[in-house]
Amino acid sequence: MDAFARSDLECSHPTGGGSDSRPLTSGRYAGRTAQIHMDLRLGGPAGGIASADLFRVDSSDQRTWVASLRSTTPVSGQVEIVAQDRYGATATGWLRLVPVTTGALQVLFYFDGKLDGLPLRRETALTAEFVGTALRRFGLEVEVEQDVLGPPQTTFNDTAMSIETALSGAGIEITAAGVGNEIPPAPEEGWSEKDIEALSREFAQIDMANPGFALQMLWLSRSNRPGLLGVMFDTGDDRPRQSLAVFASEIRDRFPNGGADRDRKLIQTAVHEIGHALNLAHRFEREVGRADSTSFMNYDWRYRGGNRAPEFWEKFAYRFDPDELSFLCHAPYMAIAAGGAHFHSVRYWHEGDGGYSPYVPEHPLPGIRIGLAAAPGGFYRFAEPVLLSISLENRTGRPLRVPDSILDPKSGFVEILVRRVARGRHADTPPESFHPVVTRCFEIGEDQLTTIPNGGRIEDNINLTFGASGFTFAEPGVYEVQALLVLYDGQLEIERIASSPSLQISVGYPEARNDYALADEIFQPDVGRWFALGAPARLESVTDRLVDMTRGKGRVPDEIAAHILRTGMFGANRSSLRVADGKLVRTEADGKRSAQLARRLAQLGLNRFDPVTGQQTKRYMDDNFAPAKAAGGEPLPA
Repeated sequence: MDAFARSDLECSHPTGGGSDSRPLTSGRYAGRTAQIHMDLRLGGPAGGIASADLFRVDSSDQRTWVASLRSTTPVSGQVEIVAQDRYGATATGWLRLVPVTTGALQVLFYFDGKLDGLPLRRETALTAEFVGTALRRFGLEVEVEQDVLGPPQTTFNDTAMSIETALSGAGIEITAAGVGNEIPPAPEEGWSEKDIEALSREFAQIDMANPGFALQMLWLSRSNRPGLLGVMFDTGDDRPRQSLAVFASEIRDRFPNGGADRDRKLIQTAVHEIGHALNLAHRFEREVGRADSTSFMNYDWRYRGGNRAPEFWEKFAYRFDPDELSFLCHAPYMAIAAGGAHFHSVRYWHEGDGGYSPYVPEHPLPGIRIGLAAAPGGFYRFAEPVLLSISLENRTGRPLRVPDSILDPKSGFVEILVRRVARGRHADTPPESFHPVVTRCFEIGEDQLTTIPNGGRIEDNINLTFGASGFTFAEPGVYEVQALLVLYDGQLEIERIASSPSLQISVGYPEARNDYALADEIFQPDVGRWFALGAPARLESVTDRLVDMTRGKGRVPDEIAAHILRTGMFGANRSSLRVADGKLVRTEADGKRSAQLARRLAQLGLNRFDPVTGQQTKRYMDDNFAPAKAAGGEPLPA
């Protein structure tokens, strides 16, 4: 792959006494004082910028990240820097880099503001030794399913290309982490996301408890969702952005003749999912506004509005876009480190003023109506899960072909905006996007499309209770929620957006001491994941704990109990997989327990939910718990 930038940079003496005869070598350096360790990055694919992470070193030589800095201009003599510490405090200052030997630099830096105990208004000096040309070094633990061919290699411009070499072009060195395990063959129906999340925990050898530069990739056959090529998990626990999966057989089946095109797609998909794990967003997202990009982070089938995949691949060059390269090379430690900041938490595509600045203009999407609906009265008890109905109505005057998953935020077509507002007036803060705990990357074919006739409508429900950044509605008060459907018009090169009217919902204030105790039980990360993932078998202890809380009148308000019983009903009626002695062991569904939970839910009533959730739940109960199937043969209450 061609080099992205020059390999060396000019530098002046700190005294301003002229140019040093030794140029600065682009790459990664490491140095320390008695109390501070510095990882310094210089130049690389993103140009002549310098950045560094600073760690405090204790008496046992353990490092704790405290701050990161970055030059505001390419390095030449003394440059201004901006810095931010782990608590969000910011400061400006300056940085000087002076070659002292072929492989070492004298580093001098100065902060004019307080940063987590770092020296204030005092020059700090250290010597940093050259480590390597790569600016970042990530470990990658790869688990491959039995009888599935592993990650491939191909060629590009007569150069060998693989996942590792593709990332090296972005300044990232990939090394082996852990010992790759062989995963037992997939169940006949394919892997579910709940199974995959359990697999990642079963096999992971990298440190999943602390942020760091190590990732786990599951190289699997296929999922139970047609067209799903990859997923990245950001479950809001001690493992955000540390695990991902690629469905290699699903991809290979799309290239029956094999060859370089198939291998290219496999590498692109793998690097795409790794990019998500490093906190990169899709290029076609509304906030990014780059559906015209040929970066790893775009979809070929969504390029410039769709139906242009051949053009995408003709221009695809195994590269990231410049703003992505700048982030990968010079982002602060926690923003990129696996297990650090939650997904989508850094808007690296913004201009320097921090404001939203899309690359392409936005225009209305005529004839498409998006709607949201809440629970009765738009009111939710404090700590009650928040589910909403979402609908799409076709008023275009013609039939409309759309992906089956178009209303699912996990699939990237619909964006949900949420903001808390003060009573009686609008908020003056911008809304925040809701990001689910699972990011799904599809390739939509004809078999994943549905037709909406003119005047017709489709609907679904969305669970906003818990996302990548935690509980969405953890504070009582009034919230505005809005759904945006974004499609790129390739002919006019504009983003077309259909937005729902803002839906206002209220989250009640605690009414008694018991409400506070209940909130302490509900607002736990494992409970959030339980609601978001639908009571996976791995969280059986959470199921037992929550269901037990619903026993006894008054312990849990009926509105919250209904959500617990509904989620537990789904989980109990689903078989699950675990690994024992290298083999997959299936635990069959517990139909009796599921029916018992369904009976209790029916007694509480389904009118407590938003319209679509209530309808879907009733349909599920009718299909699965007819009188003949119900435990004890008793019919469910109406």
